[in-house]
Amino acid sequence: MGLLGNPRQGGLNAMNLLNEFINPDAEGGGLRAFMLPDGTYGGSMMPKTRGHQGIIEGLLGRNITEYSSGGVNGEPFFPTVTENLYDGQLDTVKRLEAGLIERNSEEAQRLQRHAYEEYLRRTNLGQSAFKDNI
Repeated sequence: MGLLGNPRQGGLNAMNLLNEFINPDAEGGGLRAFMLPDGTYGGSMMPKTRGHQGIIEGLLGRNITEYSSGGVNGEPFFPTVTENLYDGQLDTVKRLEAGLIERNSEEAQRLQRHAYEEYLRRTNLGQSAFKDNI
């Protein structure tokens, strides 16, 4: 088993880490991490219980808690799933997570701007952008 294998078999690939907080059978669900353009991952590899919107059923059968953004070129790391999303924005999150729309699409860019505004709002209130910090 190589270092990039499943952690349960001695590997270190966090995307293969089963997240018992969300679904014992889901691989990678609920991790605060995101793929960077070079194929590596940014953000924190920590399990999540649930985000501001609870647990969202993804289109690929994986659960979504706080699909993450930011962390590139010095920008802050923040969740795309925030407490003030409406149904259309949640649909955009699901399609983005499933790879049905690109991160540079107009819909995704609007969602990113909204998430960043929510990050700033919560930061100004002295609150974390994330629902919990386990």
